[in-house]
Amino acid sequence: MDFSEELKTQTKDVHTSSDKLFNSVLSFALADQNVYRMAVYRFFHVYSLIEDKLEDLRHDCPSLQMIYFPTLFRANEFEDDVLYYYPEGMPTEISPALEKYKQNLESHTLEDPVNLIGYVQTMQLAILAGGNLLRPIIVRVLGLKERYPLGVKVC
Repeated sequence: MDFSEELKTQTKDVHTSSDKLFNSVLSFALADQNVYRMAVYRFFHVYSLIEDKLEDLRHDCPSLQMIYFPTLFRANEFEDDVLYYYPEGMPTEISPALEKYKQNLESHTLEDPVNLIGYVQTMQLAILAGGNLLRPIIVRVLGLKERYPLGVKVC
């Protein structure tokens, strides 16, 4: 058995569990537009943090330069979505979980800038895989088809 097959076999249960959890959370978020808009707001902050950190550190770290693909950056699109869902203006409150995430990101990249690779890879995989799978669901459930045939920019 080659490595990829072995990895797939050994992680199958974890992937099945995480898929079920993700689907239930997504269903909950899509059932309540306030929950969904809060998630979009948090994703905006996460993507901004990672993209800003990559922008800052890539010049001094060849490994980061190799994974620098600005065409995959999505913070600006998330910001547009936040402004769509919060027409009264961008919220200023940062959740404790988001603050902890920010502190972990800072700590890990201060320790070694290469640690950013895991964050960037996760972000890029989410964009490439999740966007294509989730867009039609989100557009349909949130009723965006007439006004936004492709959804808001990130969905």
